[in-house]
Amino acid sequence: MPIYLHRALEFLIEFLFGVYILLFLVRLILGYSQTNYRNPLAMALVTVTAPPVQWLRRVLPKYCGAGTCILIILFVLQFMELVFLYQLKGMPMTLPGGVLLSLTELLKSLIHIYLFSIIVMAVMSWINPGTQSPLLALLIDINVPILYVLHRVLLPRVLPPRSHFDLSPMIICVLLYLTLILVHDPLHDQAMLLMRP
Repeated sequence: MPIYLHRALEFLIEFLFGVYILLFLVRLILGYSQTNYRNPLAMALVTVTAPPVQWLRRVLPKYCGAGTCILIILFVLQFMELVFLYQLKGMPMTLPGGVLLSLTELLKSLIHIYLFSIIVMAVMSWINPGTQSPLLALLIDINVPILYVLHRVLLPRVLPPRSHFDLSPMIICVLLYLTLILVHDPLHDQAMLLMRP
């Protein structure tokens, strides 16, 4: 197979699986953040991701709530992506290594979603404060639970109560990057060790 065709297939696999995994991760986050599903972006997201979730809920009705179904779908999609990529590259893949690598890749994607959404939300609030758009409302729904915890637990001890500086987006971004370094990277290295047959 020519190298260009090989690279094009690798890109298509990563892109198609990545987009669908992103959609399911955002739906999972919105489900736990109790979002307003009247938002047009949230409605579109639920519409796009509903068929596999409904199918899995019919197959596993006793065990599968919507959140559990989405977690199963996310894991299967990530594992399938790894299988296709490893087969395309002709590299060996073990089951324990594939399982751990799938979980670490999902963790990395989840952290990147939060990082991106916090940065975009902060920039949008600086550029056009007080304006509501479906995108900003969706980003607020995604980020409010973690920002709320930070405001209630950490910030009252660091900043005076009447401070006009909101450092919570920056603090959350630092904590998320530390999670990537201290949690994701060691798990990823362990998964790569397990990939060796």
